[in-house]
Amino acid sequence: MRAARTIAGLFAAGALALVMTPGCQEPTQVTVDVRLVDARCDEIHGTAITVGVQPADTEERIRSRFPTGQTTDCDPATRRIGTLVVTPSDDERAAIVVVAAYGARHDPTECQPPDYAGCIVARRRFSFSKHRRLTMPITIDPECANVPCDAFSTCRKGRCFDSEIAPCDGAECEGSEPGSLKDGGIDLDAAVVSDGGPVVNNASCEGTLLRCGDVPCPAPGRCCIVQGSAVCDPSGSACPGAQACCTSADCGGRGCKQPNGVLTNIPDAGGDFDGGGDAGAPSPDAGGPGVDAGGTDGGAQPDGGTSSDAGSDASTPPPPGLGVCLAP
Repeated sequence: MRAARTIAGLFAAGALALVMTPGCQEPTQVTVDVRLVDARCDEIHGTAITVGVQPADTEERIRSRFPTGQTTDCDPATRRIGTLVVTPSDDERAAIVVVAAYGARHDPTECQPPDYAGCIVARRRFSFSKHRRLTMPITIDPECANVPCDAFSTCRKGRCFDSEIAPCDGAECEGSEPGSLKDGGIDLDAAVVSDGGPVVNNASCEGTLLRCGDVPCPAPGRCCIVQGSAVCDPSGSACPGAQACCTSADCGGRGCKQPNGVLTNIPDAGGDFDGGGDAGAPSPDAGGPGVDAGGTDGGAQPDGGTSSDAGSDASTPPPPGLGVCLAP
């Protein structure tokens, strides 16, 4: 399967290619516009962009260390990093991964999946609109350092959101990034759990006990995820970003969204929560990927190990897995 074609020869600020099509029709293309937010240009040391069609295949191309484009440019006045024009292959789809070297990292090609340690990663997947010149804004956010999400999601303000989004045109691009609201806020209810759970390197579930920052963090304490690390706040004050959980008891009664999309509601784990269905009957996360032909989202399927007891009662809830609390 061919990758989406790039027609700008340079990934740099202001780079743009002119494409002519027969009959004076508008070309089918998307201009990827990458900018830095809430940071100075000297805080990042290089940015690379890799373009493909299927998300998983695009992640594999990053391992080759030959990105589609790479630059050290960043305009201090506008914080624009660069643009890249992309045209479709026969699939009429594209998957894009942008990585920025941050902190101790100085070469964005060292930013490698799945953890992208020391880097900021942003993703988009979209369909082209025939004979339209559209734009795909992508912001590089320091709050997303060491928060890699997965091949089908992207980080914004420290949380993971589905990376599927439509390209935009002109004024409609304002607030059009994944997880954004038109008023500039974040749609907390749209946050997703990436494959295998939230990307947290020091939190886990021991049965229903939440270990946060490698220590138990029972309610009313809150396990706050900050740039991929978990910190237990025993005071129970609100987390500034995502909150990790094993059951809804860790969320003050709100739903705990598990990796397979199940909403747990403990102690009545078999009941419905907020229209989420029977917690004992895992179903794919409606917000998860499924539009890419041939692509599968491992996180949207129940763990194969859960089928070992074929005769178990369907109302039996699955073992807790590290999840994220729904927004208040």
